[in-house]
Amino acid sequence: MPLSKLKCAQLGFHFIPSHLRYAVQARLASTASSTPYSFPAHRHPKPHEIFHLPLGASQAEIKRRYIDLVRIHHPDSVLCGHVPPAERHARFQAISAAYDHLRGKSATIRSTPSYDDQLYEEIRWRARRTHNRRTDRPPETDYSADIVPFVFGGLLIFVAVVPAMASTPRASSRPASLNLAEARSEAQMYGQERRREIQRQAHIYQLAKEEEEECCKN
Repeated sequence: MPLSKLKCAQLGFHFIPSHLRYAVQARLASTASSTPYSFPAHRHPKPHEIFHLPLGASQAEIKRRYIDLVRIHHPDSVLCGHVPPAERHARFQAISAAYDHLRGKSATIRSTPSYDDQLYEEIRWRARRTHNRRTDRPPETDYSADIVPFVFGGLLIFVAVVPAMASTPRASSRPASLNLAEARSEAQMYGQERRREIQRQAHIYQLAKEEEEECCKN
């Protein structure tokens, strides 16, 4: 099947030496403002503004103008090689949507977003995704609060044992039975006090933890 003239021109452009290709693109960029059917510079152009046609243009005029616009603004066309790729695709999509609208294929048309609009939406989407990742992350468990009762218990045991150990040399000269009875009495007394203190500290910790959980729920 024979290739179209536009396709042949595009294929031929790729075989041009690189320095000549850059010169051609620079020339095209310098004459872009003089393109007869340049893409509107303002945002959200209307279909008839994209086609450079009055509102009452015939279907034949619309079709001929569409062919001209495709030749100029197709993403693979050498005539728009100076335009960034993303903007070339956005313009061509706007031209296709405008052509469908002018032919009556759609009752309404939303103007295709410009390159700046697409970039802005991309930034907003990335920021929203980052925020969702942070908020959906399971909270890290704080194990330090669970160690508090054990620390209190260890301190109480240390306070109870050290005085008993210090009194041992003084009691060595006393009768063994008296020392044993006194040691048992002291151990029982310190043990009861230690248990009561541990229970009291554990109760205080439990109340503080319940109050903190209640505040978090509210």
